Amino acid sequence: MPEYPVRIGVILTELGGLNSTALKYLILYQNTLQKTFQFELLPVPDSGDKFLGQLDSPVPIDREKIEKQMDAFVSRYKKWLEKQAEDFDITPTLPDGYVIMSTVKFDDNYFLTGNDELGVIALGHWKRYMAPPSIVEFFLNILIELSIDFACGEDVPRHLTTRGCVFDFTVSLDEARLAVLTGYVCESCRKIITSRHERIYEDAKLLLQMNWLGDSSVPATAALTADKLGYDLFHTKGITPTFLERIRSSLEKEGLKALLQILAATIIAALLIWLGLKKS
Repeated sequence: MPEYPVRIGVILTELGGLNSTALKYLILYQNTLQKTFQFELLPVPDSGDKFLGQLDSPVPIDREKIEKQMDAFVSRYKKWLEKQAEDFDITPTLPDGYVIMSTVKFDDNYFLTGNDELGVIALGHWKRYMAPPSIVEFFLNILIELSIDFACGEDVPRHLTTRGCVFDFTVSLDEARLAVLTGYVCESCRKIITSRHERIYEDAKLLLQMNWLGDSSVPATAALTADKLGYDLFHTKGITPTFLERIRSSLEKEGLKALLQILAATIIAALLIWLGLKKS
């Protein structure tokens, strides 16, 4: 049984040009909300890595070939991390599990694969019609799914029939949409997770339901900070915002600003009138 918090190392590929700054912030922000999972952003070797390079491929790749290379990659990557620590005279501490986020396409339409140490998220088949939720929320949801596996010390069994549970096995990415939106964990999966530790389920539920994102129009919320970092969760659906998404977001923000200006002017005018009447 792993010790808690379970350390999850997250490696981001090029992600097709996605604004990774906002995604990185949201991944790390989850550390402040609970104590079961500790997410850590890991570097990509400057010289590149043949395994990671395949996950940036613009054309579909063979998932089974990727799976056969996973053990070798994890072993190679751990040695690289240890060498990095040694170069800076730092004691190396390695995560309990690794998750790679990518926008590659597997040729069999799978969007997730992995083994005991490594999970690979492949959202290359994500399309705009699948929003909401945005592609960023898909990444966050699947990250928690994999993290539960690591925290439990083994994979939570996936079930074939689609019931809206995040552990449903779905044959295409669009079928996972409602599970991402609801963050629902079915009763059978809940029992399996809580049998390992009650806290795993409670903390995972908090993260999966994503109420913690808040509203991008409200100060001091995660969604507003993500917006300032370049990704508007409530208007942008995919990798980058479309022209219409930018216009819609701008109109809403400017509309609110205009309303506040009108209210301020009305209050000032009322005060001036009141002061004038009082002086008279």
